[in-house]
Amino acid sequence: MLPRFRSHSVPPTALLLLLFAAAARAAQPSAPVTLPPPAASTPSAIDVTVSANAPDPVEAVGKTVFAAPDVSRQTTARLDVNELARTLNNVQFDATRGALSEDTVLNLRPALLSIAGGRTYENNFVVEGLSTTSITDTTNTNVHAYDSVVGHPQTTFVSPALLGALTVFESDVPARYSGFTGGVVKADLRDPTGAWGGGAGYARASSSWIQYLTAPEHTGATMPEKPRFEREVLDLYLDVPISTRLSGLLGWTRQWAVLENTQRLAAYGRSTRAETTTDNITAKFVYTFAPETKLRFTSLWSPYRQENTEQDLKLQHNDSWLNKLELSRQVGGTEFLAYAALQLADNSREQAPNLYTYKNFGAGDQVDWVADTAATGARGGNGDMTSTQRDLPIGAEYSLPLTATGRLSVGADYTFTRARKQRPLTNHAYRHQSTSSVVKDATVTSALGRDDPTVLEGEQALNYRLTYLAFDANVQLQAADAWAQWTDQGRVFGLPWSYRAGLRYDTNDFLRNHDVAPRFTAQIEPFRWLKLHAGFNRYYTHAMLAYQLQEKYPDTYAHTRTYTLVNGRKVYGDAWTLSLHSRPANYAQAGLNTPYSDEFSYGLTFDLARLGTLRVAFLRRQNRDEFVRDEGTRLTYVNEKTGATSTYTKYTVSNAGFTDYRSTSLEWKKHWRHHEFRAGATFSDTETSTPEANYFSENYDSEALNELVYYRGALVTRRQATLDRANFARPTYVNLAWSSSWFQDRLAVDVLGRWNTAYERVDDSGSTIVVGGQRYDRYDNVHVPAGIINDLSLRWRAVETHRGTLTVELKVGNLLNRLPYSEGASTTTPYQEGRSFWLRTSYAF
Repeated sequence: MLPRFRSHSVPPTALLLLLFAAAARAAQPSAPVTLPPPAASTPSAIDVTVSANAPDPVEAVGKTVFAAPDVSRQTTARLDVNELARTLNNVQFDATRGALSEDTVLNLRPALLSIAGGRTYENNFVVEGLSTTSITDTTNTNVHAYDSVVGHPQTTFVSPALLGALTVFESDVPARYSGFTGGVVKADLRDPTGAWGGGAGYARASSSWIQYLTAPEHTGATMPEKPRFEREVLDLYLDVPISTRLSGLLGWTRQWAVLENTQRLAAYGRSTRAETTTDNITAKFVYTFAPETKLRFTSLWSPYRQENTEQDLKLQHNDSWLNKLELSRQVGGTEFLAYAALQLADNSREQAPNLYTYKNFGAGDQVDWVADTAATGARGGNGDMTSTQRDLPIGAEYSLPLTATGRLSVGADYTFTRARKQRPLTNHAYRHQSTSSVVKDATVTSALGRDDPTVLEGEQALNYRLTYLAFDANVQLQAADAWAQWTDQGRVFGLPWSYRAGLRYDTNDFLRNHDVAPRFTAQIEPFRWLKLHAGFNRYYTHAMLAYQLQEKYPDTYAHTRTYTLVNGRKVYGDAWTLSLHSRPANYAQAGLNTPYSDEFSYGLTFDLARLGTLRVAFLRRQNRDEFVRDEGTRLTYVNEKTGATSTYTKYTVSNAGFTDYRSTSLEWKKHWRHHEFRAGATFSDTETSTPEANYFSENYDSEALNELVYYRGALVTRRQATLDRANFARPTYVNLAWSSSWFQDRLAVDVLGRWNTAYERVDDSGSTIVVGGQRYDRYDNVHVPAGIINDLSLRWRAVETHRGTLTVELKVGNLLNRLPYSEGASTTTPYQEGRSFWLRTSYAF
């Protein structure tokens, strides 16, 4: 388990580093330290350029780079770098965004992304050149799940404060990257500047600075209390020139989210406080052997702690620690890089060891912590659980020019991964065997005394117990890859053209496959005002160890008990009788292929002279061999304790899943004086064989797809009705961005937005209908309204002196105060986020 520190306390490591650096700064002589000048800043997201040291003539195809100024200006008030992608084509976000509830207010994790039709866990998240994608269970969002912890596709959360650049690949991804069938999100921290400098910032948002909106269908005569919350951010950083060769960058960012009234209790007239804290503690050092040879060490620790408070406190953690040592050398046009790293990720929970679920008899009973209308009330929890992932990657890359215009790049990597899931103690869940038949009984008592939580004296006794045994599951994975890529440019048929051709090989000892993925993208310029590009690329996904971990779960036991009648009292003791013994699901996985995506891309780029540039792109993804499970087979076994015959379910994991994604996108860019304009539109269609974005989903097999269902007054096959994905699959949306600078660049203004058009989707209604004496599932159209969300960012350099700069920032979310039409809103959590304000001040020297 990774180290943790208490909420609202300064991390001791960060504090000592900052104090040490400040003392060292004070002790330095006044003469300046002579160092090589820092590298030029990364290009902006609007003007993507090619590195002079490693030219790639088709670099800009399918790729967007947000440089450090764009990151600071365009990041939302949540300081989530993933949300920079909200103005990009072929990128979709969760349809539940915009809802205001206990979960959304306290959740400070990065937003979930779908890129080019991929699921949220099918992207590759890269930090400092290292893949930080989780390969354990990442789809659970229920803190109350007894057999799983809350996870996330990313093991490492990055603060924008020290980000040098964020790169998003939506298509035509170079051979250097693999482990995805969606896209690649690459975050790079900036290097130390080599000169003394630093800064501090503080930001705040509050529920009193937000407009609460509700949809008509969620508005009633009585409404639950609005969530009252505060969000704060504190960030510090310091550049330290330790010597003429060694420089360092130290940083600490902390975010708080405090909910004063948990919504599950606010409706019952109670006020309970819950809190989330997340930190990013960074140390990066660069040692310069010579101008062309550098050694870098990066350490990034990001603990995450979130409370869930109902009757008992529940804590969930998503912690990570990334350490990387990298040697790089650039001589002329030749580049070499070698690295070794250690990555630790810890998703865990802290809960009470036993769960007690009582029947609620209404006003005046002992279950007084829930609403009178609630059927049950619970206390306790499902016990502690940890889920960890440890990665040990090493690798090297080499690049050199072989001709005047051609460049060869090669690389290889090896990664050892160990995943572990553990329930350290056996825990129990107590409830009634049949809650509906329980009546209040004044004669009920416990043989163990009044402190027995399984009995509410004079009211009820819990007579059913589920036992979840302690376990410790370990699995490991070894993966290796090698890749080569050739880039060149020249003339064909007298026309300028350029291309990138690559080949990648991946293997691991889980699936034991040998995966070869070709990559090819080319661009030709028939006219000075027109460029054409086309590409074919194959991407293989990363290994997923969730199945192996889950099938190592221990058996579950159920016990019942009854009372003993003593002097007219029903006395419940600790004598339990085994009534059920169940085995966990078993997953057969032999002979599986690695899921892959075949991508076909082509497009046109028009130079419109003074009107800017217009790009029209067409993208098709065919994801095949996706993992899905069948409906399961019931098998029997003899219960070793009772001698009775019991059953369990055996699932078979197959490659029968598929997803098809097709899109047409438009992107217009224009630079005029101090203004940058960008507008884009995506028209897409996503079809999938699995109904939900979850790798434990069952597949619609061919027989099921040909079953008749009732839709719009007629019987059609399920395939004809729909295979459309319900979430992360809006067919049409428009992105808008306007960035400008005023008053000699002292004021920066950014207006960003996305317009989601209205559409109809087909869903299983959950009901059936009888036609001709036969019963059929009913499918209905669901109307999803149109909506536009615009954000405004103002950044003003209020004071500029030779000692430093004071900057004030104001971010306005949902500027037009439009209803987001979030699918996360309901009658119990009806509020949605309207216009909101976020204020930040910072000082840099």
